[in-house]
Amino acid sequence: MLNSVFLFYGENMYALRQELQRWKASFLEKYGQDALFHFSSQNWDLGVVKQALYAGGLFVSKKLIVIEGIPKDSADPQSIPTEKIDQFFTEFQEQVALLSPDTIVIFLSYKPDKRTKAFKRCSENVQMKAFDPYKEPQLKAFIAEQIAPFTLAPTEMDYLLLKVGNDCYRLAHEIEKLKF
Repeated sequence: MLNSVFLFYGENMYALRQELQRWKASFLEKYGQDALFHFSSQNWDLGVVKQALYAGGLFVSKKLIVIEGIPKDSADPQSIPTEKIDQFFTEFQEQVALLSPDTIVIFLSYKPDKRTKAFKRCSENVQMKAFDPYKEPQLKAFIAEQIAPFTLAPTEMDYLLLKVGNDCYRLAHEIEKLKF
C-alpha cells in the first residue's frame, strides 16, 4: 500500500471539498504555492501530470498533487476519458517507484465507477477516504454547527431539512440567509 497516495471519493461533495480545502490550506501554509499542483479534465495533460509526479521540484522539497476525475467519475459528464485514465494508471503502476516519498497524491472522484480497473487498483494500493452522504443526525449536527452562535429547535431543523433537502451546499447557503 502506498502511504502517500490517497483516494477521496463519495457523494457528499461538501464534506469532500471541505477536507480537500483543509489539506490544501495546510500544505500551502507550510510549503507555498509552488508545491501545489491541481489537475482536472480542464487542464489534463499526461506529460505535465507525469512531470509533476516524478520530477523533482526546483525550489520545493514536498509536493501535493490533486488529480480530479480519477478513477472515472460518473458524476462529471466532462471527466477524463476512460482510455486516458487507463493509460495513466498503467504508467503510474509501472513508475510508482519513482514517486518521491515527499510527494502526496490525492485522486478525487465524487462517484467513481467501481467496475473500472482504476478503482480496483486504487482499492488495492492506495489509502481510501469515503465521504458518504450525511444521515439525518449528521445533518442536524451540521445545521447546528453552521448556525452557531444561534440555535434552532428540533422542529425548526426538521422543517429546514424538509424544505431545503440534504444538500449541504444549499443548507449552508440557506443558513447564511437566516443569520442575517
